[in-house]
Order: sequence, then C-alpha cells, then structure tokens
Amino acid sequence: MNSPMTDGSHDTSTQKSKKIISLINKLRRKVINFDVVDNKGILIGRVKDLVFNTNRQLTFVIEKLSQGQETHFLLLLNGKLVNQVEPKTRRVFANIDKSQLTQLLEYEKKGK
Repeated sequence: MNSPMTDGSHDTSTQKSKKIISLINKLRRKVINFDVVDNKGILIGRVKDLVFNTNRQLTFVIEKLSQGQETHFLLLLNGKLVNQVEPKTRRVFANIDKSQLTQLLEYEKKGK
C-alpha cells in the first residue's frame, strides 16, 4: 500500500532509447561501405562506421582513399556536413571539398 507512484516516464524513455539505438544500428548496416563524395562529386572516402561524438551528434567514420598509399586513415565526418545519403547509388554526399579533409579529426578506435 505504501508503494511509490510512478508516472511511467522511465519506461517510456527506455523504450525510446532502445528504438533510437535500433534505428541507428539499422542505418549503420545500410551505409557501411557507401562511397563518400565531396561537394564537387569527387570520391573522397568510404563509410566504415557510424558513431556518436562527445556532443551526441551522429558522425560518419570514413576511410580516406589515398592513391598509391597503403596507409588508410579513418576520419570523422560530422553528420551536419552530410547533405544527402543516396541508397540507390550507395553514396554519401558531403558538404566539404577534398582540401578540407585535413581539417577532419582522425578516428581512434577505443580499446587500442
């Protein structure tokens, strides 16, 4: 009889969190290995993963494509810089140009 009353908001927020995680994982599976092109249509990389940055913003982990180099850099492309994701052509259109790649942060996998 003395049980505390709850408004169910905790259950609702947990359900919402689970749904968001499910949607993000679905998107992740769909965009892995999509080509990333700059605002001039030049291929600049390939999507390797989706992560959240410290500000909880969706961020694309892209492998920078380098001609003639075996070293592959993983860079973080903020989702705000993505104009469009086109499933039919398997491309992500970024609002940057190739010269701005040097300004992107390098991705370091946790647990290295």
